[in-house]
Amino acid sequence: MRSGDKFVAMLGFARRSGKIVCGIDTVKCVRKKLYVLAVGYSASENLYAAMKTEAEKRNTPLVLASTLESAAGGNIKAIGIADAEMARAMLEYAETDPENYKIINR
Repeated sequence: MRSGDKFVAMLGFARRSGKIVCGIDTVKCVRKKLYVLAVGYSASENLYAAMKTEAEKRNTPLVLASTLESAAGGNIKAIGIADAEMARAMLEYAETDPENYKIINR
């Protein structure tokens, strides 16, 4: 995890405020609006495809993130963010760091 990474900081804020949904099964089941979905670089092709399908179905941006597992706290490869402002800030930062983040479905 790099210091000064706003994506990671916003992920931490979302986690502490209860605005994060972890895991593909939970993302699929949750009924509330998710403003951004993210999947880690180390995710399997099947998980990536499932998250991409879910993002398209929800009309939600999908971020491919290199720092997701370390920032989310363990073996978490897929998340959803349920706070609009946090999601907006995460997307803005992801746009400025294409080396570590790739936005799909914007």
